[in-house]
Amino acid sequence: MSTVVERAIISGKSVMKGMAILLVDDEPLIRLSMVDALEAVGYDVRAAASGTEGLEVLRQKAFDLIITDLRLPGVDGLTVLKATKDKSPETEVVMITAHGSVESAVGAMKLGAFDYITKPFQMDELLLIVERVGRVIALRRENQDLKETLESKFCFNGILGTNTQMRGVLDKIKTVAGTDSTILILGESGTGKELVANALHQNSARSQHPLIKVSCAALPETLLEAELFGHEKGAFTGALRQRRGRFELAHRGTLFLDEIGEISPVVRSSCCGCCRNANSSGSGATRPSTSMSVWCVPRKRICAKKCRWDGSARIYSTA
Repeated sequence: MSTVVERAIISGKSVMKGMAILLVDDEPLIRLSMVDALEAVGYDVRAAASGTEGLEVLRQKAFDLIITDLRLPGVDGLTVLKATKDKSPETEVVMITAHGSVESAVGAMKLGAFDYITKPFQMDELLLIVERVGRVIALRRENQDLKETLESKFCFNGILGTNTQMRGVLDKIKTVAGTDSTILILGESGTGKELVANALHQNSARSQHPLIKVSCAALPETLLEAELFGHEKGAFTGALRQRRGRFELAHRGTLFLDEIGEISPVVRSSCCGCCRNANSSGSGATRPSTSMSVWCVPRKRICAKKCRWDGSARIYSTA
């Protein structure tokens, strides 16, 4: 028994036990030898005698690793590689190639193959490569598990926090995200208020619909009103075509008004009216009303009452 096989059997840490491997090779003796060597280590091996058969097996079952000869009758190894990566980008592929076709194997690595091995080869060489693949896959899964654990315990839609105060904020986000309640978000500049708004949207019933953001301070009042409410063609001089406002674009989704405190009382009053009546028709419009959540983020601290509008829309206010 080879030293690699002995080491792998003695130390379970050397291999990822139960790793599913698809072996594609048209030479029966080589295929049988590789299957025996891999199964002796503890891998779950499935063999195919051609590229066509390999593709059929690949469609039926998911594998962690594909080992395929580069030159196969009919469907070749490169086709198997491309099909594997199309179906499952995380599945690794090792190419088997003759000495004269090393350049093709290098090209296969550029297409996503993990490594290649040239014929003739010792089984130890193959097992070492497979062991490396197993370690990479195990590390990838461990990182994913760790990430999911951190997400569930300390993170929420990109917001990371471990102290008591941040845990309280994250818990509140989870609690109110599924409601239609009016929500007030308070925080100094740079503390992540927009991240909170994004998290609320992604975890609300409106998450499958658009999140439309408007920077109120970046537009003059005349342009801002047209941007928010839109207009119909011919509604006024120069209105050469219909323009849909951000309120309408946010139908069934969320409208995020950044720096709402910078807009004039006239425009703010119009926004309040839209929220109260769930009506965002633009100038000259006869289109139906829209429904959305509206989140407002003032740059300066302003009275909360100015942002907590009545109506069916949700208002997310920050100061």
